[in-house]
Amino acid sequence: MKLLDQRGRIFGIINLLDLLLIVGLFFLGWRTINQVQPRAQVEEVIIVTYGLLVRNVPPYLAESITAGQELYQIKQQAYLGKVVVKEVTPAELILQQTEKLVVLLSPVNLDLRLKMRRTGKVITGAAGSGIYLGKIPIRVGERVSAQTRYTTLQAEVEYLRIKSNAK
Repeated sequence: MKLLDQRGRIFGIINLLDLLLIVGLFFLGWRTINQVQPRAQVEEVIIVTYGLLVRNVPPYLAESITAGQELYQIKQQAYLGKVVVKEVTPAELILQQTEKLVVLLSPVNLDLRLKMRRTGKVITGAAGSGIYLGKIPIRVGERVSAQTRYTTLQAEVEYLRIKSNAK
């Protein structure tokens, strides 16, 4: 039996162009299904160390925060971590003088920098990736409304550092 007969069919069964079309459609369908299928999320437990900057606060508020205190997010009452280090500096005020910006140190108010630590997760998947403290995503530059047992703070995330294999 010949490979191609007089009509151009392979083994007398199917036309060569039809076979190429069927194989091409099969490959295209297989590729589409593989791209649409969601990939599994990967979670890694880590230790997250991050800095919070609380700007221009009165001295009594800065004194009410101490190392070892726990912070919670106001909206969801989620645990943000423990204060590891507290640093107090005079508040920087930015004033506009004609066309210049001038930075002055406040004679009264303070800037409060808090180094926080807590276990978290790095979640990676098809939708993206991020660092999470419980169910809360944390990003540099994000504003955080937090509270301790004694006070409420409006802070900004200044930096993030992660350490893998925190089990």
